[in-house]
Amino acid sequence: TGVQTCALPISLISRIITVAETYERIRNQGNYSMASIEEALRVIRENAGIKFDPVIAESFIKMIMSQKDKE
Repeated sequence: TGVQTCALPISLISRIITVAETYERIRNQGNYSMASIEEALRVIRENAGIKFDPVIAESFIKMIMSQKDKE
C-alpha cells in the first residue's frame, strides 16, 4: 500500500493549522498564560486578514463557539 494523498492543498492545510496552533498557544502558554476562550478568539479575529486567512479564522471562531455553546 502506498501513501494516501490528501484532497486539500498543502497551503490550505497550513493556513488551518496556523489558526489552530495560535488558538492552542494563546489558551495554554506564552504571554497570555491560560487566556479565556473569548480572549483567544478575540486575538484571532483581530488578526484575520493580517496574520490569518480571514475565511478560515471566521470558520474556526464559529466552530469553537458552537462547541462552547454545547457545553
